[in-house]
Amino acid sequence: MPAVELDLQDCIGCGLCSDLCQYEGAVTIRDQKASINEKYCKGCGLCVGICPASALNIRYLTRGQISARVRVFLGTARVSEEFEPKIMIFICDWASRKGVSLDEVKKIERSSNVRATKFPCIGAVDPVLIFDAFLNGADGVLVVGCEEGDCDNKESNLNIIPRIEYAKMGLEDMCLEPERLKVDLIKLLEARDKFSGTVKEVIETIRNLGPSPLTKQ
Repeated sequence: MPAVELDLQDCIGCGLCSDLCQYEGAVTIRDQKASINEKYCKGCGLCVGICPASALNIRYLTRGQISARVRVFLGTARVSEEFEPKIMIFICDWASRKGVSLDEVKKIERSSNVRATKFPCIGAVDPVLIFDAFLNGADGVLVVGCEEGDCDNKESNLNIIPRIEYAKMGLEDMCLEPERLKVDLIKLLEARDKFSGTVKEVIETIRNLGPSPLTKQ
């Protein structure tokens, strides 16, 4: 059973998944439709993140499941007189196992409304999920993965960079400041300290920007 599920009805046969997949033979195009080979698919999710038709999903971690998880997480945010930003972190599972400690977030001042959810690789992060987080109440979104050379999925992480730039343009269309979205590729040897510093920076940035205009405070 392949690690990535394909909805043939939605597939438009564009070939992006096949062109960008880092694992030879994992994705092919046959009769103008994608085909996943379970022998070679590693489940990094890069094809999921770049599919323009949303025809691909990581098995057991579908877009719907991620969106539902984000809604629940953001729904647990604490309401207080002083503005405490609701920040959603999309984080690489490999980075989190190699030193990016989510427990460190709790020690950061004004971090009570910071929430996080893991992906097999940040290459799997779809801009639609970022927009969805803002529409569900996030004041800011941070995407965290491994630095170039540290990725466990043959540099699938690097494909997130152009998508973040695209997402920032989308935020402007939503009347949101692009500074509300940040991506950080962290060198794993410096992961713990660097991650905490990045979260502090994002919290301060969002505090200065104020609540998202999409969120009822």
